[in-house]
Amino acid sequence: MDLKTNRDRRYDHSLDEKISSKQGAKSVISQNFAMDLNHLNKLLEESEPELQETLESLSNWLNTFISVKLVAYWNPRTTFSHLCCRDKEESSKYLREKSQAIIDGPLPRTRHWRQENWLFHLWIGNPLDKWDRILVVESGQGMTINDSNKLMEKTLDILHKPLKNALKSCT
Repeated sequence: MDLKTNRDRRYDHSLDEKISSKQGAKSVISQNFAMDLNHLNKLLEESEPELQETLESLSNWLNTFISVKLVAYWNPRTTFSHLCCRDKEESSKYLREKSQAIIDGPLPRTRHWRQENWLFHLWIGNPLDKWDRILVVESGQGMTINDSNKLMEKTLDILHKPLKNALKSCT
């Protein structure tokens, strides 16, 4: 069931156009979409079945082709959350605070948005539990909405099982 309004769709489309125009003809993900998903799978298998290591592995893998600043997991039903921030500088502290405010606040109505110098991508849906949320925050050129959705689809299939195991170890 699609809960997006026409206003949400127009916003997604305009954000996608803005990001695409800054990138030129080819998008970051499209150039690298032959990415090695087996490498992500290997990283996740090698990491401890802990949420911190799982998010760090995802962040490290994503950083091979886009500049990811933060990866977060949360479940609004259980109020369990975890942030994995790449940098320890002052701007990262501000980014962590912004991300925590998103996690603690009402669920975002859109899945992609820009705030200041960062692009936020909210990954939800199958095969994750219906309440699981993964937030990917990036800087730099930025992914298009279509690329983020393609990346999410491919990545969540691989991430699902390690994430489920990591969440079991948290309880």
